[in-house]
Amino acid sequence: MFLSIILFCIYLARHYIAPATIGTSPAGPSGKDGPSQAVGDGYARLVMGLKIDINSATEEDLTALPGIGPSFSRRIVEMRSRLGGFDSIEELTRVKGIGNKRLEGIRPFIVCINRDNGPGGEVPVSDLR
Repeated sequence: MFLSIILFCIYLARHYIAPATIGTSPAGPSGKDGPSQAVGDGYARLVMGLKIDINSATEEDLTALPGIGPSFSRRIVEMRSRLGGFDSIEELTRVKGIGNKRLEGIRPFIVCINRDNGPGGEVPVSDLR
């Protein structure tokens, strides 16, 4: 039993953690070189202690956040499109229904990766955890 748990952890690390945190993708969410959210499943990222990037997450990924259902996730993606991406986590309060209380509830689980985070928009791996 113990061996199967170890093998499962290795599988998760190779298929989810490593692709999500090592290097950059050829084309990030904006079509430019930069970090990508390689793990498409928001629940998997949260279970592994990784944050969800609000600038590249899909509607499905965002529903993994506490208190965020399909309606909120749709509004977040729509606002992100209107703004051309979020510059900070605080900009989520521009989404109808997301106030300070809801924002504080999801803050520990999200990150905002944008062009201001350094060359190529790279963020240290430690900031993604």
